[in-house]
Amino acid sequence: LILHDNTKLFVPWGTTLLFSGGIILYATGPVHLLGTERAPVVLTAQDANWSGMVVINAGMRSTWQYAVVEKTAGISRDGWQMTGGITFYHSDILLDHVVLGNNQTEDVINVIHSSFEFRDSLFSQTFADAFDGDFSDGSITNCLFEDITGDAIDVSGSDITVSDTRM
Repeated sequence: LILHDNTKLFVPWGTTLLFSGGIILYATGPVHLLGTERAPVVLTAQDANWSGMVVINAGMRSTWQYAVVEKTAGISRDGWQMTGGITFYHSDILLDHVVLGNNQTEDVINVIHSSFEFRDSLFSQTFADAFDGDFSDGSITNCLFEDITGDAIDVSGSDITVSDTRM
């Protein structure tokens, strides 16, 4: 699913998007997953897994509230590979009450050259690392990392603050 240049995607509460294996979501604009506590947004695989999502040069911050993004296997197409099941490159992201996990990628979420804010979110059941932050700035507040095979938080060249978080 390739969104037209700079398209803003808004996914409303209660929506479930099922992706087939090998399918990616590619965006150059912000992706907003706007669920509620009672009606979260869910992005998951129709079967065992789906490739995942990449947001590149969005220009505006993406906001994910009360969302579940799971069962990513990683993007690998014609020599193009992403280590994250979810990748934000030069694209800022806010996670608020989000569940990420049950994936088969090197990183559940990879944030590169971007600002991020993760709060009240769960990272679980990961094949390798949960969060990989490269040359990014941000905060992780009141989050839980559990059943992580690799690193809960893996950063390089980044300035982050972690508070009230369990690993």
